[in-house]
Amino acid sequence: MCCAMDVSTRIISTIEKRKPLAQKIEQVEGNFKNLSAALQQLETHRNYLFTQVEDSAAIGKIQEIDLLNVLQETELYRND
Repeated sequence: MCCAMDVSTRIISTIEKRKPLAQKIEQVEGNFKNLSAALQQLETHRNYLFTQVEDSAAIGKIQEIDLLNVLQETELYRND
């Protein structure tokens, strides 16, 4: 019985020590979700601008913005 309590105590201690890390991970995941949503909104607005802008130089600059690649990179990082 003595050894069972020691194991239980160590397990509880380990779980308690890891709680701050788990909370930080949850916060980071929330930040990734917010970032992903913002990038999707920017991509939607970027696509809208293609239909509104007639200046070829401005269209070229808009095309240089690669939000989809950034979004995919954040999704890949989040899924690792």
